[in-house]
Amino acid sequence: MSALFRKGGIRVKLIFLVFLPTVLVLFGVAVYAYLAYQQLTQDLLIEQHTEKNFYYTQQIADYIDYYNELLVAEARILADYQGDLAAQQTELKNAGGRLFVFDSGVLVLDVSGTVIIIEPERPDFIGDDWSDRPFYARIRQNSRLEFSNILPGGPEGVEIIAVAVPITNDNDELIGILVGMFREGETVYSDLYGEMNKLRMGKAYIVDGNGRIIYHFDPDYLGASLSDQAIVQQVVAGQRGYLRTSDMDEQEILVSINPIPGTDWGLVTQQTWQTLTNLTSSNTRQLLGLLVIGTVLSGGLMYVLINRFLKPIRELTRGAQLIAGGDFGHTITAPTNDEIEDLANQFNRMSLTLQQSQERLLEAHRIARLGHWVRDIQKNEVWWSDEIYRMTDRTRQEWGSGSLEAFLDIVHPDDRNNVSQAIQAAISEHKPYSIDHRIILPDGTESLVHEQGEVTYNESGEAIRITGTVQDITERKQIEAELEQHRYQLENLVAERTTELMETQDALRQSEMEKVITTERNRLARELHDSVTQSLYSLTLFSHAARRMAEDIGDDRLVRQIGQIGATAIKTLKEMRLLVYEMRPHLLKKEGLIRALRQRLEAVEGRSGVEARLVVDELVMLPRSVEQELYRITNEALNNALKHAAATSVAVYIRQIDGRVELEVVDDGIGFEPEAMRDRGGMGLVSIRERAEQLGGEATIRSAPGEGTSVKVAISLEKEQAESPPPAVFREDDSYE
Repeated sequence: MSALFRKGGIRVKLIFLVFLPTVLVLFGVAVYAYLAYQQLTQDLLIEQHTEKNFYYTQQIADYIDYYNELLVAEARILADYQGDLAAQQTELKNAGGRLFVFDSGVLVLDVSGTVIIIEPERPDFIGDDWSDRPFYARIRQNSRLEFSNILPGGPEGVEIIAVAVPITNDNDELIGILVGMFREGETVYSDLYGEMNKLRMGKAYIVDGNGRIIYHFDPDYLGASLSDQAIVQQVVAGQRGYLRTSDMDEQEILVSINPIPGTDWGLVTQQTWQTLTNLTSSNTRQLLGLLVIGTVLSGGLMYVLINRFLKPIRELTRGAQLIAGGDFGHTITAPTNDEIEDLANQFNRMSLTLQQSQERLLEAHRIARLGHWVRDIQKNEVWWSDEIYRMTDRTRQEWGSGSLEAFLDIVHPDDRNNVSQAIQAAISEHKPYSIDHRIILPDGTESLVHEQGEVTYNESGEAIRITGTVQDITERKQIEAELEQHRYQLENLVAERTTELMETQDALRQSEMEKVITTERNRLARELHDSVTQSLYSLTLFSHAARRMAEDIGDDRLVRQIGQIGATAIKTLKEMRLLVYEMRPHLLKKEGLIRALRQRLEAVEGRSGVEARLVVDELVMLPRSVEQELYRITNEALNNALKHAAATSVAVYIRQIDGRVELEVVDDGIGFEPEAMRDRGGMGLVSIRERAEQLGGEATIRSAPGEGTSVKVAISLEKEQAESPPPAVFREDDSYE
């Protein structure tokens, strides 16, 4: 055979290695397809047979549901006559038109299983005990429809099939059982057997839970017991599926079984296997012929194609041999105008790409001053790349035969032992090695290189080869030294700048402290509002409730004391709300006088139960300096009204008349004697007058005991407007009431 291969060349090899295996594969595929078709056909026939069996069981289940519905409807009617046997007997007589399908009649059992009613009437049945019938025990347990197996002891002594449903009252309590009876074996006059015959199930039979035949395609088998047959035992066990077996005539048959829902019965259908396969025999022969023809044609076409492609393949083979020898510039031609020509073109591109890749790799090694080497440990021979010769400034002739000793000769004497130990450790410990060391150039100068390598082992774990690289890192180390110097200088510079930054931070710390104080004031204001203010408000409510209780018991002294506590709590609550407001930042600079006053009235007076109004007439144009002083004057007057006057209402008026602006704060408090207060200098009145005088205006204070207080400040705007920045403008509709 080998001599024939050598003599025939590639043609014979392709025939034996491609053509014949292809023909065999095609033949195998054809055989597999044929067998697969047969198997698929058999599977489809079996599936069709089992599905038909399942369809029949569902149809029979539908018939059973029909009988169930008849009995359930009648059971509901009988439940309405609970305890009245005569009425129930009459109802069963009247229902004869609906219940005629039960050819052996209908009877009613009481809860103990005793026959109490039967229709048609059979006095000899009344009082019979049916509690030993299996369906009775299951209805007592589950209270659901039951289709029985074949039972003895029916009317006239015949065997029957019983359909039983529970009779329940409105509380779902069992009060009786309604039983419909079919005569077993009656195929002509029985509705049950008539419906089964309508299905035309062919060779099929139904067995009950005891293995007895309820229905059979051969009437002679009705009532017979087949419980000793394996297929019937599977039916009795509630199994489903199919079985290929033999009948009594030794014919191969397919048997399908399925349980009938709602009963202990099972349906068995059978069909001879020959009858099933005859339906597909002609198609099988046609498929086999087509597979043989396809195999022959495919084999012939393969032979023609082998001969067509033979010559271009030879050219490609020769070209591949030249490329493998290192002739990357070699190209081939294959003018076949098909994929072979495309393959030849791709082959030529591959050759050029390999040549360019080799040139780029060598150039990259030259730029990176990176060389590679391979050492055969067993032969103690080392191969170096051209870049290593350039790196060490030596020629192949100067180095002579490559060996580890020749390389160690150019390693610096102080590093030679470290290099040798690193190589030996890599071999013994089965791990790569990496080391920096110096080499001596022919002119006596030193270069620093980075060397790393990996060891290859044979199957027995013996080291056979080391592959490694050598890179000149002299310039890189010099750059790293310069970078280290720059790093040191940078650290000094950072230290200087850090000192300057700390000094700057000291300067900013004072500014930040002011922000912290403001934040803390806001936090304290929130806490006072959420805790102390709420507690004071609760105290006023409690004092009011306590005062009413004291009034109810008639204790005048207690009423006065509690009243004083309530008044003190209200006064303290007002002062606390004022304190909370003053601790928060004002809107004066941001929003102007009018909105700042509105906020004040809403936040303090409005929440203290004091009716407050802000009335601004026409257009009021005020410089910022005037706004600040008027705001402080207004706050002082409002604070007096809140703390000392016990006012229930307060009003703030701002008017502009003939180049003058007037601010007036009016309250309905207890009032006071202005002359007496001027001598004592209390309640901030001196501060109000001084601020008015600083603005070039005057303050007028009118009050009398029991008549409230009016504080009016009038200021001329001509001088202030000439020396102040542009004023803020407020429209006359900016009012609060």
